[in-house]
Amino acid sequence: MILSMSHAPASQRTGREPDQAASGRPATRRSQRGASATEFALIGLIFVTMTIAVMEFGRLMLIYTSAAEATRLGARLGAVCGPNAVATIKGKMRNMSPALPAEAFQLNVPTSATCAASPASCNVTAWIGTVPGGTPSNYGPGDTDRATVSLFIPFIPQSFAPPVPRFATTLPGEALKNQGPVCS
Repeated sequence: MILSMSHAPASQRTGREPDQAASGRPATRRSQRGASATEFALIGLIFVTMTIAVMEFGRLMLIYTSAAEATRLGARLGAVCGPNAVATIKGKMRNMSPALPAEAFQLNVPTSATCAASPASCNVTAWIGTVPGGTPSNYGPGDTDRATVSLFIPFIPQSFAPPVPRFATTLPGEALKNQGPVCS
């Protein structure tokens, strides 16, 4: 059977094999040299950036969780230990969440006299904020006194420092006296 040139496959019309370049030479790996390295560099850069971002946001969640737990600890110890142990309690709060600045830990412990005069207002409050002597209730959503955490994520400006939520815990001040080694 005789085929005409117009209906013949490309390899029969030109005399070249399908994997040959237009120059007539066989396609070699030489023309593909560096393509894999370039592809890896582009995809690897994105992958490494995303991996670092995931790790940094995981660290941020760890800081948020430890800050919330530090306020719970501060309120519990404040209710048990009383106003004489405020410095010790703030130290323990700071040890629980060392990524935050020391001035971020606030504690309001009423005195025994205040509790005797008005038992309804005898509440111990611990919170995260940078206003010493303030209360967590006088904060608004636009306040700039919140503690921040610095994150390192490639290609994100270094000024990216999300504020720590104002975790606050209030407990009734029932004992308000030194209760052994936990207060020292």
